[in-house]
Amino acid sequence: MHKATICLLLLLGSLAAFGQSQPQRTVVQSIILPDQTAPIAQTTLFTPTSAGLYRLNAYISATGLSSEE
Repeated sequence: MHKATICLLLLLGSLAAFGQSQPQRTVVQSIILPDQTAPIAQTTLFTPTSAGLYRLNAYISATGLSSEE
């Protein structure tokens, strides 16, 4: 009986999760700095006008210095 109750609760919870619509995302700022050799100054990317949940994605790729002779 306990297993059946737990399975039913899990099923109902998963149905509620599938019923939600996907959130609409808006790209606020995008910066690409190829071949950057100088220091990057502090930059404000986004100042929210209201309280909420915000997400920041950052991707960094770097290669070492080559010493070809």
